[in-house]
Amino acid sequence: MRKLGRLLLTLVLLVSLVAPVTFAFEDTDQHWGRDYIGTLAKYDIVDGYPDGSFKPDARITRSEFLVMTLKSLGENVRAASAGEYWGQPFIERARSLGLIQASDFASLTASTFDRPILREEMAGIVSAAYLRSNERPAASTLDSAADKISDLDAVRDCYQEPTLVAYAVKLLSGYTDGSFRPAGSATRAESSVVTAKLLADRLGLGDIVISTPPVSSPTFKVAGISIGDSLEKVTQTLGTPVRKDLSEYGFEWYVYHRSYKDYVMIGVSSGKVVGLFTHYGPFESAVGLRMGSTRSEVQTKYGTGLTKIDKGTFTFLIQTSEEFDLYKLQPGYATFYYDLEDSKKVIAFQLIAPVAEESLKSLYGPASAGLRTAYEKQTFDLANVFRAAKGKSVVTYNSTASKVAYNHSLDMLQRGFFDHVNPDGKSPFDRMKASGLSFSAASENIAAGYINAVTTHIGWVNSPGHRVNLLGNYTQLGTGVAFGGDYKQYFTQNFLTPR
Repeated sequence: MRKLGRLLLTLVLLVSLVAPVTFAFEDTDQHWGRDYIGTLAKYDIVDGYPDGSFKPDARITRSEFLVMTLKSLGENVRAASAGEYWGQPFIERARSLGLIQASDFASLTASTFDRPILREEMAGIVSAAYLRSNERPAASTLDSAADKISDLDAVRDCYQEPTLVAYAVKLLSGYTDGSFRPAGSATRAESSVVTAKLLADRLGLGDIVISTPPVSSPTFKVAGISIGDSLEKVTQTLGTPVRKDLSEYGFEWYVYHRSYKDYVMIGVSSGKVVGLFTHYGPFESAVGLRMGSTRSEVQTKYGTGLTKIDKGTFTFLIQTSEEFDLYKLQPGYATFYYDLEDSKKVIAFQLIAPVAEESLKSLYGPASAGLRTAYEKQTFDLANVFRAAKGKSVVTYNSTASKVAYNHSLDMLQRGFFDHVNPDGKSPFDRMKASGLSFSAASENIAAGYINAVTTHIGWVNSPGHRVNLLGNYTQLGTGVAFGGDYKQYFTQNFLTPR
């Protein structure tokens, strides 16, 4: 215990001597981890990308984390030999130092170490690194650490004690809800925090001073509005909304557009903005992304999208698709939607505040008449936004066609089928004629299982047959949504041109 006591005393004495670190990369200026990242950059522990970014919210691989850890410990590692996996020398050195065990991973090979590192694996490595030159915390200190981790039972047995050690010596901390989320993928910023603390411990730097980032424009704006703005600013800036829609998150979307151009939805809860959405509308970002940017440009800034979201004790897997990328960024959960037929350009953007996204403990919102009506109206709107953007005339609402569409969605739900032709052999044209509609041209789009109207619409945009219908020479449209059944949510659009 004597050695640990001297270490703590040294840290206390040196705290006031550490100067704030200025940001080192263009995308860390406003990021919560900027000072840890800046410390590592100052000591040549980390590098950025050629475009000057660091991508703090991108996931980090096991090999990349080992590199940061070993550099923070001041370890010299041999260069990889010709034809050898670049990370192999770091894997070997980490194993020789006892930072990793063969039993922790499926194998000590490239395929294993090119995978994103989990938070519990990060805890195992940094705890072993810390204990190489420091004493193990007392049992009472570990017990206190355990009380701070609400999901400690979810940590695998081999990482239980390392996680407690990492918490006890403040190398790691959890989320605001008290969880650690051991199976979550660590980000480049999170890994920078723990390795910067290792570096500070080795060099006797003391605590890293967290400076207040300079005030600058928000990371994202839609129609001049950003997350956290007041409802008063929304109405002063955009005026009275076309309508207000219930969202799956429980907040209200304030819907704005001018003849289906500049289409935006502003999510408001308790007088504050908690959601932003636009389809071909005004969108700006601090990193230069805009409507019409390509998927490759988005991924250059933020890396690959999330494959899952951890919400407390819940983990939701995300079905990966070229149609969108989802990121957890400083202001919230950002989704970029792409048009696959148009060079994978961004055609829609959504940003949901963490407090809203992480409170929804389901893939789908609670079924209600209000949410069904919102989805039906949004499905109608988004079709017209897409038509207007592509130079087509907008369609008008047909209430009879909407009843036909709703009844077909409900029929698919209740009878457990998914097809344009129902079990009675009736086609969309038969159903529309039976309702009294007379038309010279008509078509139908159907979808099931999508989580909301936006994802349904993007799915139709990127499906050749459905896209043809969206852009067809029609004058009217009816939409219908039903909740329940095997696929949870069923969407139907009936286009027509009256005779």
